[in-house]
Amino acid sequence: MTSPHSRSLLQTPIGASSSPSFVLPVGLVSIISTWCLSLRVITERLAPALAAGNAVLIKISELSPVTAWILAQAFEKAQMPAGLVQMLQGQGQQVGNLLAGHPSIRAVSFVGRVANSETVVKSAAANYKKIQICSGVKNSALVLNETDFKKNMTSILESFLIGQGQMCWNTQRLFISESVAAEFIQSLQNEMKKQTPAHNPDSETLWWPVIESVIVDKILEKSALAKQEHAKIIFGGEKGSGAGYFVQPTFTLDLTNCSVLQQDEIHGPLFIVTPVKYQHEMIKWSNTGYLGHSAVIWGPADKVQKAAQALHCSYVWTNGWLTNYDPIPGHKQSSFGNMDMHAFGNFFSDVKKVSSTY
Repeated sequence: MTSPHSRSLLQTPIGASSSPSFVLPVGLVSIISTWCLSLRVITERLAPALAAGNAVLIKISELSPVTAWILAQAFEKAQMPAGLVQMLQGQGQQVGNLLAGHPSIRAVSFVGRVANSETVVKSAAANYKKIQICSGVKNSALVLNETDFKKNMTSILESFLIGQGQMCWNTQRLFISESVAAEFIQSLQNEMKKQTPAHNPDSETLWWPVIESVIVDKILEKSALAKQEHAKIIFGGEKGSGAGYFVQPTFTLDLTNCSVLQQDEIHGPLFIVTPVKYQHEMIKWSNTGYLGHSAVIWGPADKVQKAAQALHCSYVWTNGWLTNYDPIPGHKQSSFGNMDMHAFGNFFSDVKKVSSTY
């Protein structure tokens, strides 16, 4: 592996008649990752950073220390030169701010919460660094008419419950048709009654613990807030018994579309069910908000494709969740900065145009 600035690549962009481009490593790149699926999030950024010839500093979430161990084992087996990639753990306020604001770092790639991304942007922008922010989710699931939701209820709930609403891939809002609302809610309640807290990795349940004890209290507080906003709790809203950070996955009904809970990130198993009269209202209310990461749509193929084109988000799964995966750059306020993920694009590399006269 070459060191930063030790080489350059000569390439001619597609459509260019002359004026070749020299592609140089940026230098020192930092990657700041959330805890959820951190190995995937880090490696999909680390690979192009190294391929472009950069050295990399990685901030591993203190909630996912096993990620550091796995990466260290891989680096050792690959005989990676010492110092080419270094990993740090610690609180984001200390380590994250250092990796965002240090003057030696030339580019910052961040994945995490909106509140933390604001701090990263301020630290990085002060030195005019390249910034790549993936942050902010309020994902929707749309169950269109003619969907066999009884047959697919377990699969529909997976996008909410695997990760307990804490991952950026999770859905938080569920839109259904008024004409089937009563039947759908009954089916949802029946499915949720089957779920019990998982206490080992082999448990066949969708009710898993949350990552931090503080999330339990926050979800209970937000459940109370939902009631204050005249929403109904159709399932959950209570703390789980026994050891571990368990709170019942909670589903609300009749929460107004412009309420705080409809718009803001929640980071926990509190989900919003919204019946609508017409299908286009699912899209309208899903698009009402400042975040646009991903969505899941259930229904007939032709209707699913039409709805997918109208949604304001970057990635849409149809009749399944996480069936295929590519890096999701985000949409609206779910992303900020230079979202190029290619090794020889313009984030992990510096592109220099050379114009010659002969």
